[in-house]
Amino acid sequence: MRGLGHSATHSAVTPPSARLLRSFLIAGFVVATGMLPLADPRSTAVQAQSVTGRILAPTRSQLGWLELQAPMPMLVTNFACPSYPADVAAVPGVPFGIASIVQAFAGHGALGGDLLSIDLQSGAVSPFLGRPSEAESLDVPAIWPDGHGVLYERSNLSAALSVPGQAVPQYSRIEQVSFDGSNPTVIIEDGRYPAPGPDGSQLVFVRATATGLALFTYAIGDGSETMIVPPRPFLALSYARFSPDGQRIAFATISLLTPAGRSH
Repeated sequence: MRGLGHSATHSAVTPPSARLLRSFLIAGFVVATGMLPLADPRSTAVQAQSVTGRILAPTRSQLGWLELQAPMPMLVTNFACPSYPADVAAVPGVPFGIASIVQAFAGHGALGGDLLSIDLQSGAVSPFLGRPSEAESLDVPAIWPDGHGVLYERSNLSAALSVPGQAVPQYSRIEQVSFDGSNPTVIIEDGRYPAPGPDGSQLVFVRATATGLALFTYAIGDGSETMIVPPRPFLALSYARFSPDGQRIAFATISLLTPAGRSH
């Protein structure tokens, strides 16, 4: 972890795979290399995550409960290869989770993400929101803490934005949909990895720019944006999460590393 204003350091380590990283960044539990205090934090009455001793996460190409002190996950789903869950969201008081499932479009097209609803008691899976074409992907769902709707990113896989350090850049926008899957609404035209604040007044998101990836907050009331992390040529900047009191933001980063045998 590093605080705002501290100099960043780089070490020659192998970046974790995207699927391993996603497995730990679910439902408010975050593995991160950054932790930022927010200016002028608001008091919160709603906790984003209660401590229950387990988390719902992708594991072994399925969704499962990961007991914090148990060696084996308890699987909830039974997806058939090549379909697999990429991300899942769940909050206390809501009896189902929303997962992004990577699968073939219409059963035979290109792979991409569709949103499915997971009954947390029975494990029953039902469609929630599907992509209209194989050129799109619906990913990174997040449930508002009060349960009034679901945030997600809609990626246009055919419209790339060149960002330093990113091997496969893509353009995404952040949308919101009601719990019955109706009334999809664009919240942010250019953004990824949405995560709501614990009091519902704002969300945090990532934006790709020509000079790198940056982290912003978005105020629901007036639509104003505040830059939290300026653009840098990160290999990855993702999965930001508010602390339960709304005063800090944790996020995961992978910085550009110096190739072996070369100097900066």
